[in-house]
Amino acid sequence: MAVVTPRVRTRRGMPVVQAKRVAVLGAAGGIGQPLSLLLKMNKCVTELALFDVAPVVRGVMADLSHCNTPVQARPLLRGSAPATLHG
Repeated sequence: MAVVTPRVRTRRGMPVVQAKRVAVLGAAGGIGQPLSLLLKMNKCVTELALFDVAPVVRGVMADLSHCNTPVQARPLLRGSAPATLHG
């Protein structure tokens, strides 16, 4: 799982996370599906990218589409995963 977090410091020096983009590699597996669901429900995550070598990521996306959250989830195809991991 790759996480990119832009940070801003407050007056007291505590970091405040503005947005988190998360990529789940292995999203169609037995751990990846429930993890994707938990991340979709997380308030700190703003964008969720799902990747797996098996072509069933679209089925996971269909399951996630039933969750009414502001998180934008998108499937990644085989060729687009390395570009996503660079942030």
